[in-house]
Amino acid sequence: GVTFKVITDINQNANALRTGEIDFSSGLSGEAVKIIREDKNINLMETPGMHVAYIYFNQVNGPTADKKVREALIKAVDTEQLVKGVYQYGEAQPASLPLPPGSWGYDESLESLVPKYNPEEAKKLLAEAGYPDGFKTTIYISDTPHRVKMATILQQYLKMNLNVDLEIQTTEWGTFSEIASSGNADIFGMSWTWYPDPFFFLNKIFASSAIGSLGNGQGFSNSEVDKLLAEALIASEQDERAELYKDALKIIVEQYPGIFYSNENVTWGVAPEVQGLIQRADGSIFLTNEEIN
Repeated sequence: GVTFKVITDINQNANALRTGEIDFSSGLSGEAVKIIREDKNINLMETPGMHVAYIYFNQVNGPTADKKVREALIKAVDTEQLVKGVYQYGEAQPASLPLPPGSWGYDESLESLVPKYNPEEAKKLLAEAGYPDGFKTTIYISDTPHRVKMATILQQYLKMNLNVDLEIQTTEWGTFSEIASSGNADIFGMSWTWYPDPFFFLNKIFASSAIGSLGNGQGFSNSEVDKLLAEALIASEQDERAELYKDALKIIVEQYPGIFYSNENVTWGVAPEVQGLIQRADGSIFLTNEEIN
């Protein structure tokens, strides 16, 4: 049998592993990863997750409705340093696309289309868009440590490089999800994780039909993207679907909808006596099925 214990504090999870109170812990993050990694009596299992953390700009209202402003904001942030600041214990990899590399729709060649860190070009773009002295805007996030760190670092970059004053609004998940899905957020920060099929990312975050949901609360709408996503949904061959999704992904990236900055790892702490666990990129845990145990 299996006994499930709910321990909401991540550091308490790590301590429970070390004392033998529990034999397995999922979702380790922060300093708990470091603690378990350095404990020779506990196994740390890590695998790149089907996960994207991102900063999504409002596509309809406010300064970020201007594509040039969105490009400026992206160029004002050093995402590699952002990831190092948010994930101090190597819990994630830097990202650039709104689809995790583990998905069969991922296209590495599109990474070059994402604007690189360039504060001077960012300032020029913002001035061309009519904001030479910057502007004020708000980011909405849930009250989790990773999001708070991200928003704080983003706030510093935007002020330093563009004189953009970013107000941080932190709420619990229920309130955050309501604001994010409503279209009323200037900017919001969250993450998305699901299965390897690109449908679970691209259709949910960028299809016009998803406007008003948590995925596409920022109003991204592009008729060509909608057409490609619809075709990919009914195509029967995976190779054909992959090409359609890659075509849609290219258009999405060229619209600069947000900053897709990290792919978090699936991280487990496991006592040595526990054998046969299969770690999945989507974070699902199968204790026993037709293939496992």
